[in-house]
Amino acid sequence: MSSTSSPPGTQAGHSPNEPPDRGGTPGTFVADGQGGETEASSNAGDAWQQVPFTPVRLGARRPREMAETPVLAPASKQVRFADAEDDATEPDDGGISSASVEQDGVGARPTRTAALQASKALTREAQAIAVGLTPSRSGQGSLGSALGIGRANADNIVTAESGGIDEAAASSSSSSAPAAAAEAGNLTEGAAAGGAGEELRGLIAALEFRQRQRAEDTTQLCRSVDAAVSSGAVSKSGGELLMLALRLALAQGEQGPHAPEVAPALIECLRKYDVSKPQHFQRPDLTRTVRREPASATPAAASKAPPAPRRWEHLSKMRTLGGGNGSAQAMAEKGGYKPSTMAFSLATDSSASTLLPHQRMQLVNEALSKAGAPETVRMAASELTGGGETLKIKPGPKCSFDELHAHREVIREALGAVEVRDAKQWTRCKVLYVPKRQGELDLSADIVRKDIEASIGVKLVRDPHRLHRGEADARREWDHMQFAVLEEDMKRRPRTVSIAGVEYVVTEWIDKRRKAPCDHCLGYHRPSVGGCTNKARCKHCGSDAHETEAHKCKHCESHGARSCPVRCPNCEGPHAYDDQGCRLMPRMNKHTRCWLVPATAQARAVRNQGRLDFQKAVAAVEEQRKKEGDSSMQGVDTAGPAGRAAATGGGASSGGSSASN
Repeated sequence: MSSTSSPPGTQAGHSPNEPPDRGGTPGTFVADGQGGETEASSNAGDAWQQVPFTPVRLGARRPREMAETPVLAPASKQVRFADAEDDATEPDDGGISSASVEQDGVGARPTRTAALQASKALTREAQAIAVGLTPSRSGQGSLGSALGIGRANADNIVTAESGGIDEAAASSSSSSAPAAAAEAGNLTEGAAAGGAGEELRGLIAALEFRQRQRAEDTTQLCRSVDAAVSSGAVSKSGGELLMLALRLALAQGEQGPHAPEVAPALIECLRKYDVSKPQHFQRPDLTRTVRREPASATPAAASKAPPAPRRWEHLSKMRTLGGGNGSAQAMAEKGGYKPSTMAFSLATDSSASTLLPHQRMQLVNEALSKAGAPETVRMAASELTGGGETLKIKPGPKCSFDELHAHREVIREALGAVEVRDAKQWTRCKVLYVPKRQGELDLSADIVRKDIEASIGVKLVRDPHRLHRGEADARREWDHMQFAVLEEDMKRRPRTVSIAGVEYVVTEWIDKRRKAPCDHCLGYHRPSVGGCTNKARCKHCGSDAHETEAHKCKHCESHGARSCPVRCPNCEGPHAYDDQGCRLMPRMNKHTRCWLVPATAQARAVRNQGRLDFQKAVAAVEEQRKKEGDSSMQGVDTAGPAGRAAATGGGASSGGSSASN
């Protein structure tokens, strides 16, 4: 080196008074620490040493008016290295862009090249150290494969991801790591001998710290995504897509203010995820339905969206005979009434109606034993109903109804019964327009039953019978016929049947029967063999204070016996007790398969309306009597004095004769 040197940061061969962009060879720089170091160190108080000039790179020109103006340079070389590092752009693998090295001065090229190679070698090592991994502890992961960063397992141990997008990059980096480290070590030693060892070590330390920080941030974000997948807030496929987007966001985030807006937004969203409380991000349970309170709904909303009708809503105002409110809906929900006793129709001369209950039980059980029935299939009790025409049998304690019903023919033959009636719920069908005669052939019940059984392939439980009402229907040449089969025998109703070579349409038979009231108490209850034990009621007014023949009330006191309107004892309306139009008469329902009557509130309303109708009927009778009385009096007036004398003279003449006698 020459004894005279330029101030630090100036071009070689120029005096400090000359502008740095004039004279000399363009582009020739003297880097700090390589030239003029002796004189610079001896002239510690020199102004050029205190306020050095900033070197101008190749091709850079300053305006002439700023030629004499010195520009302050950073006081520290490490700060200058940090600024140069911030201006540089890193590639995807975390290293320093080679473009920044090419743009630097000639003297800085060896230093930056060594830093570049060292940072590439330390990239994977820094990430492994940051997450606490060694090459021997690396394992296969699930979600962090796209980034090459591990995730925490149940024991909070981070496992590395060996597959994914960065697998090739990881293998290439691991293979070139020893050579790059050795080269970096040689360059580091050479640079340290030249006086730049501290700067290179500071640069490597800064790069390593930056890589560790990035690895830690990435690992934390990966844990957040894993926690989201574990809690159910994000599906597994969605988590993988999120990891790929995170990798892209981190790569774009290195661009600083020039990065897309989605990159910081995604990173900020993942940072806000609370890993300790994943239940806050769970999916809502769609199977759980929350019923809203009626008060919360506004009238407008209620009018727009009416509530869905419940099942069996049409039975809400009905109840089963003998049951409480809501029993009709409950019975329909269960599929209808299931009988627990078997009913047999007895002939008028059957000996079973004269036997005692224990004799009937012994007779039936002996017949079941001879037929080979199990020991548990036995009869427990029997009861005669309907005036001795129907016998009901109850199965034993260890016998079900179905087991006893399977031996119904054995029981029927033992008792000498005619048929098994209502033993189980039947499926009834109606055949339309069946003539009584076909030419010279009389279509009797036996012929019709035989042809129907051949058509449907199922045995009927009773003989088919014709449906007609009154004498007018009996005089017709055709009738609708009804047949019944057991429910388990016919699962589907046939569309047609063949009778005497002719097909007839078959439809569903809807039971519209009305339960007849008791002739003694005029109420609705189950018949018993001993008869009704309730008080007898008058069939004209429904009162239990007198009999029907002794009826007498204020409305018919002076107008003859039972001249007042008749009154129903059930609904209190102006009709007879057995009128089919009574609104309180039990009706058979096909859904419940039992008798239904109006509920308590509906029955009260029916009785109130019945009282009003009865008062109107009484008023109409009084009006009619008044008209009849006026017409009779007018007839007497038209007869003249003779008629009035005849009407009133009978008593006078009789009185006179008696007086004369």
